[in-house]
Amino acid sequence: MTAPLPARGPLPDDVRIGLWGAPGSGKTTYLASLNVAVNRWHGPGNWIMNGVTDESSEFLTHSTNLLTRQHVFHNATNDPQNVIFRFTGTEAPAPVRRGVFGRSKPVEPRRVAFELDVLDVPGWYYRSTGHTVEQQLDDEFSIAGAPGGQRVTSLTDTEDQLLDHLETCGGIIYLFDPVRDARTGDAFDFFHRMLEKLARRIFEQERYQGTYLPQHLAVCVTKFDDPEIYKAARRYGLTVQSEHPPHLPLVPDDYADEFFQRLCHESPNGTADLVRGALANHFDPQRLRVFVTSAIGFYVGDGRRFRPNDYANIKRGDDGQDRIRGGVFPINVLEPLLWIQGRLRNAG
Repeated sequence: MTAPLPARGPLPDDVRIGLWGAPGSGKTTYLASLNVAVNRWHGPGNWIMNGVTDESSEFLTHSTNLLTRQHVFHNATNDPQNVIFRFTGTEAPAPVRRGVFGRSKPVEPRRVAFELDVLDVPGWYYRSTGHTVEQQLDDEFSIAGAPGGQRVTSLTDTEDQLLDHLETCGGIIYLFDPVRDARTGDAFDFFHRMLEKLARRIFEQERYQGTYLPQHLAVCVTKFDDPEIYKAARRYGLTVQSEHPPHLPLVPDDYADEFFQRLCHESPNGTADLVRGALANHFDPQRLRVFVTSAIGFYVGDGRRFRPNDYANIKRGDDGQDRIRGGVFPINVLEPLLWIQGRLRNAG
């Protein structure tokens, strides 16, 4: 006889994290690569990711298969969809000193759990200048905290709903796409309108006395695997190779903000520096951290090791669509989430 399944335990800590970025910055791909990042995790402890709803589990299974087996990217969001993921792992607290000799006593790792609740809606809703639905259907925008999987039925409903939950969001992951900015120069267009409305809501509250927005912010400089972005990081002397196989290049967190600053300063279209300036003006520097990320990582061949003369992991197929050339090795995809939830937990 099969034993009954145990009842679902207490809900995880209430950690709401928003996902924000211009169309094409890789928001849906970021979500799709999270499961791969969890299973390739080399950091302390372990992490498990699962869908909380049937729709979320289906998204997780389907998107992981697209990246790792079919080597294609998930389609951009055309209709609103709600996906909820639960992350369960271990977090070791700092050792407690005992005895006259100051030796540390081992402390058992503690269980940590939190949920990422994301409403994915097309990004053309949020451009500062109006565009028709037909012009922008390939765009996307994501945000956490939408309750109950509610569907959005109009531009006004969408904006109000997302602002409501950004306002109560403890952390935001902002995806800055340097490839798109170099090409279009419109990163600020998809950023400052929502930021201005969010700031107005928060600073109009009499009970709020801060001079910055209260959220923790992880800025992810995306598409590090793009040859032009990787070459720029090498030119600046900011790359090292990971100590873990397949030894991919990365920009250490201590140098990530410098990389972001230099990319913005050298942006040929002149809007990236406005994004960086707005971020610095609106968010507490103690609650802001920059990560250099890649959802798919660099190409790794049969030798299972990064090769500096053959690293591009995207190729154009005969149908004109971009395809993933090799395996998927995410860089700094899970880390921004863990940083935000850790800061929120410690602040509590």
